[in-house]
Amino acid sequence: MNGQVDHLTTAGAPDTEPADGLIPLTVNEVRHLIIQLAIPRPDPATGFVPSWSWWRRRHQAHAQASHYHRQVAALQLN
Repeated sequence: MNGQVDHLTTAGAPDTEPADGLIPLTVNEVRHLIIQLAIPRPDPATGFVPSWSWWRRRHQAHAQASHYHRQVAALQLN
């Protein structure tokens, strides 16, 4: 052991960049995906769960960018 520690994300996976336009996976999102895909349901729509996760992360990234844009605009007015 050389005394260095690899950086890990909160999900425990190696630190990687998320897909363009998405926020990184969060602990809550990983938990949601595992629960939704692991619990048997009548007529599971396994394609729906990852699609919903992708849509939600994309929406959160857009909201985050809009928030930052408003913050910068407010600072420029002062």
